[in-house]
Amino acid sequence: DFYAYGPITPDVEKIEAEIAARGGPNNIHFPGYAENAADAIASVDIVVNLSRFAESFGRTAAEGMAARRPVIAYNHGALPSVIKDGVTGFLIPFGSPLSAINCLDAFLKDQDMLRDMGEAGRERAIRLFSLEVLAFNVNAVLDAVIAGKDAFELRRSADPSAKFREFSVPRFGLAD
Repeated sequence: DFYAYGPITPDVEKIEAEIAARGGPNNIHFPGYAENAADAIASVDIVVNLSRFAESFGRTAAEGMAARRPVIAYNHGALPSVIKDGVTGFLIPFGSPLSAINCLDAFLKDQDMLRDMGEAGRERAIRLFSLEVLAFNVNAVLDAVIAGKDAFELRRSADPSAKFREFSVPRFGLAD
């Protein structure tokens, strides 16, 4: 079964109506908003993010990818910079929630794709959003500011996969 947590919006209602009209699949559920995102993500196979807001980062998508879950989201806001379409999930046209049904159907038919996109998402999340990358980027910006350089220009040339200098970052109990 697939569970899509989040508020019941008009888009979710459209998806539910389309599933009912097509006669299935009957293993996709929309239980509503979840208080604990980590628990919700752990209980699903796919993260579906149909936010109408032009998100500035896409935390839900990044958290889902870190948990080895492919993500289906609108090609809107910052989400295209988080999700690699066809590799870590699918980007669908903004305001076209029914497009998600085809993506869900593809995952139902191809469990290897589900697994592979989840693994690719995990690798991308670690490569782009890990605490080590954060530490590298913070150090790079601080070094640039101290040196009187343009920190925004530095971002374009910095290599986040490079070895960063020693920087202590508390783990705050985060699991791998």
